[in-house]
Amino acid sequence: MEMFFYFVGILIVLIIALGVVRSTFLPLQRVTIYEHQRGLKYSGGRFIGVVPPGIHWRIWKSDVIQNVDIRIVHANLQGQEIPSSDGVPVKISLSYSYSIVDLNAAFHKVDSYHTAIVMYLQIALRSVISENKIEDLLAGRGQLSTRIREQVEPKLTEIGLRLESVDVRDIMVPGELKKIFAQVLKAQKEGLAALEKARGETAALRSLANAAHMMEENPYLLRLRLLQTMSETKGNTYVVGENVGVAPARGVRRDLPSNDVAE
Repeated sequence: MEMFFYFVGILIVLIIALGVVRSTFLPLQRVTIYEHQRGLKYSGGRFIGVVPPGIHWRIWKSDVIQNVDIRIVHANLQGQEIPSSDGVPVKISLSYSYSIVDLNAAFHKVDSYHTAIVMYLQIALRSVISENKIEDLLAGRGQLSTRIREQVEPKLTEIGLRLESVDVRDIMVPGELKKIFAQVLKAQKEGLAALEKARGETAALRSLANAAHMMEENPYLLRLRLLQTMSETKGNTYVVGENVGVAPARGVRRDLPSNDVAE
């Protein structure tokens, strides 16, 4: 009987011990980290390090592994209405992409790196727009992205992010200003067309003047030109006299004194 109570007592002690162990330890818990992820490992609330892809086991109850996606993120910054240096309100939207390169900085230096990157882009965009006139903004659209990147990139590096790209999507101006720009563009195109027409007419007149000058210096050039024309046309009668001239007629012959007639 004593042995029975002895074994019962041992069993009770083991049950109590298992309860204590259970409150301290967890059953082995498997954590899978995929290739596009990394794990943030904490123990007792303290950051231990970054866990690589693979299968990992949680043993201690105080251990925590947080999965983080490290793929490139693509996002848009919705239209921001900002006045240019000459007071014209311009609404500009951006497309940008970024990736996390330092998990410790990205998750522990700022409360939300998503909010931080949007704020940095907005500040840089306002700075760039307010320094330029509306004409310069529309003409140098490609340079806006470069200048925004130069201002934002160092700040993102400090919080563990890398700015992969930033591009201006849309530049929107007031409707009245659009009409004015359209009228200016139309006037410019019409001016260019008139200029090209004047250049063509000038070139044609210059060519005729050169030809007249050459024929004045050498009258036989006109006779050669006549012979060339005669060889190229048929059915006409040409009357050539001492005073070089051409009188084309179809089926009509005009006789002049001392003329040579060629058909």
